[in-house]
Amino acid sequence: MARSRASLTPSQNSGGATFSGGTTVNPNASSSARLDSRPNCLSSRNSGATEPADFQSSISTLLAPSAGRRATILLGGGSGNQWKRARAERDERPLGSWASSPSRWPMRTSPPLCQHWRLMFGALGRGQMDLGLTGKRGIVVGGSRGIGKAIAWELAREGVDLVLIARDAERLAGAASEIAQDSGQQVLTMACDVRDRTAVEEAVAWSARELGGLEILVNSGSAPGGSATAVGKIDTIVDEDFLDDFNVKYMGALRCARAAIPHLQAADWGRIVNISGLNARIAGNMSGGARNGSMVHMTRTLAQQFGRDGITVNCIHPGLTRTERTAVVMAARAERAGLTPAEVEERDYADDNPRANSIRRMVDASEIGHIAAFLCSDKSWAINGEVIAADGGGSPSVYY
Repeated sequence: MARSRASLTPSQNSGGATFSGGTTVNPNASSSARLDSRPNCLSSRNSGATEPADFQSSISTLLAPSAGRRATILLGGGSGNQWKRARAERDERPLGSWASSPSRWPMRTSPPLCQHWRLMFGALGRGQMDLGLTGKRGIVVGGSRGIGKAIAWELAREGVDLVLIARDAERLAGAASEIAQDSGQQVLTMACDVRDRTAVEEAVAWSARELGGLEILVNSGSAPGGSATAVGKIDTIVDEDFLDDFNVKYMGALRCARAAIPHLQAADWGRIVNISGLNARIAGNMSGGARNGSMVHMTRTLAQQFGRDGITVNCIHPGLTRTERTAVVMAARAERAGLTPAEVEERDYADDNPRANSIRRMVDASEIGHIAAFLCSDKSWAINGEVIAADGGGSPSVYY
């Protein structure tokens, strides 16, 4: 159920900064009741069951139709509406509209064989990995679309209550509604321009207050690639556009981290994930190289400064990633080449294309979401100040 929330306007500062609170989406009347009612798919099915006597009977029991595949969770809203959701079922569905784009690797519609093995070992007492995110609270900057939205979706599925921050209030409201109804988590929105320090500080403070605390920050707020007048040859660079790119991505992430870290320190536990990009490792894009390389340096520096406070800071370098924009981009390329979008993508990842990644397909935004969720989890303590390239093995270069 979506509630309309009045705009919030802080006292005017010297820069005249304002920000607005957009949509609040919370399909459950009680957050604590919601969390208590979300059983683990394995434990809810197997509670009270005795361990099978032998290994073969375990397989038979788990794979038999009568054993059941899903635990259904009923989520109620204030209007009396209910959504039936099962974690296993949700995980089989595409994350967003980009999943319907033409691809030689369609989204999986049936569970993989390894899921049966996970179920089997669950019955034998080992269970599924719990990322320890249920009840955590986080901010996703750039959460209205693309990789940021995919990360927000995955965090919500793991039990995190969220505030999504971006500039477009209408797009934020749509994303929050989708994610909240799918996950059952509280998803708030805040329209904010990260180029304004005061607006960022007010937005983060509001988020922590509304959520009741803060443990997670994801910085994914910038357009991929950069401004057209900031990425080419040096004699074509427009200084103002180059600096604006840097201001949004690097300084925006710095401002958000600076505002969020005191809340993470107060919680004695924190995770910051910065979304950068492989332009940091590839010469050519002046804006992308400067912004993304700087993001790596900030990541490592903050990790060194705040690791002893229980805060880890890591960075993800996505490569070419399927998002909502992919279908439009592929259609334009196909028209220029006289091909279909599917044929263009087939050519991009053909075995004889030296520029193709090693898995021979485009990485989906949902897969970046899986990586980010792990880095935000209680299982990732050993990883701090690191950069993870997520391009499907696109480069043969060795980094050590």
